[in-house]
Formats: sequence, structure tokens, C-alpha cells
Amino acid sequence: MIDVGSIKHRGLKELAIAGRTRLVSASLVPRINNRLAVLDAMKAIGELPPSYRAHRLAGKQHGIWAIRVNGPWRLTFGFDGQTVLDLDLKQYH
Repeated sequence: MIDVGSIKHRGLKELAIAGRTRLVSASLVPRINNRLAVLDAMKAIGELPPSYRAHRLAGKQHGIWAIRVNGPWRLTFGFDGQTVLDLDLKQYH
């Protein structure tokens, strides 16, 4: 389950709550919607498809997970058993 109140990226929060895509690139919306549905339904990190390339971040972001959206775009989040927290959309590189 996604804790919608803890979503950091404003455009991602709008997309998750109201379906508005004003602040998220239209080319990313289908993939993000797919990943949001999977994150909302998952009960364990192991349920993520291999194509998402889920990995744990290191350093200052130790304990944060990242999954691939497209190219340099990643969804990052914390996971506390069954709840996705601090969901964010980030561009790497």
C-alpha cells in the first residue's frame, strides 16, 4: 500500500490522487501508473518484477529503494513491511 500523504514529488502526488499529469512528463505517465499500481498492491519487495531493476541505495540514502521508470527516471521509496513511504520521482544523470 502506498502512503499517499508521504509522496514527496508534487506531480507524482497529483497523479496518484487525482490522475492529473500536469507536472509529470506525458511520456512517463503510462509507466508510472503501472508502477504505482504494482507498488500499491505489493506486500514484499520480492514481488517487484525484475524489469523494474529494484535496488537498495547506499550512502546517505541507505534503506531507500529505487525502481526504473524510463531512461534516467527512477521512483525512490522506503518500505516498512507493507507500506510504501516517501515515494519520489527522480532523474539520475
